[in-house]
Amino acid sequence: MEASEKLSEACNERDRKGYQVRFENLIVRLGGFFKPVLTEEEADKDINCLDIVKDYIPPLTVDNVRKLAGLLKREFGSESADPFFNAILRQFHRIRYFDKPLTLE
Repeated sequence: MEASEKLSEACNERDRKGYQVRFENLIVRLGGFFKPVLTEEEADKDINCLDIVKDYIPPLTVDNVRKLAGLLKREFGSESADPFFNAILRQFHRIRYFDKPLTLE
């Protein structure tokens, strides 16, 4: 991503689309750690992690990618002070422990 930032605007925009998809896939991967294990009968209750956190996804920047990578590397807890990632983690915790995400109302 840092190398792409040095390219022309057109190349950078092209690359950013792919980076955005990867970034969102990593957020979904993070959410997967919090999803309960479902039986075949409960498959219709599967939760789309991206949908419940789409309002909290931070802008795609090198710094935010590094923050997300740091979260994915940790085994336990989070030391993040970033409000975006804290909101995302809060939503994922609600999936795991309260069986429903918070809503923005």
